[in-house]
Amino acid sequence: MKSLNLSAEEKAKYKITENDANEEVAIPLYWQNAIKNSKYFAVNEKDELILAHLKDIQLNLVADKLDYSIDFIFDKNEFFNHDKLTIQFVYDDKKFEPLKQTGTNIIWSSSEKNPLLKTKTKKIKSNF
Repeated sequence: MKSLNLSAEEKAKYKITENDANEEVAIPLYWQNAIKNSKYFAVNEKDELILAHLKDIQLNLVADKLDYSIDFIFDKNEFFNHDKLTIQFVYDDKKFEPLKQTGTNIIWSSSEKNPLLKTKTKKIKSNF
């Protein structure tokens, strides 16, 4: 990015700060919003809480093959200890069809944090 030649007064007036050269600049909740607003993903409220910690998605292609993997990079969060979740896709090179799909086995911090589990409450009837 090109640096602006602004005076200290102009920077103060317009509240312009300069980022450190090593500092990453990102759009807040970019991936959460991109996935939530996509027509290809069904996202519920529990998913949104997890996606708030998603900071990058990386596509890894395998040279001379149809196979690929997708890495989902997460900030530290209360849902799981993984910083990267990966899905791998393996294709039949002759039929151009998918053979298998494997992914990271997620170890949830607790059963309450697992969005796939539903908690049921049961009312106990008294004999009065």
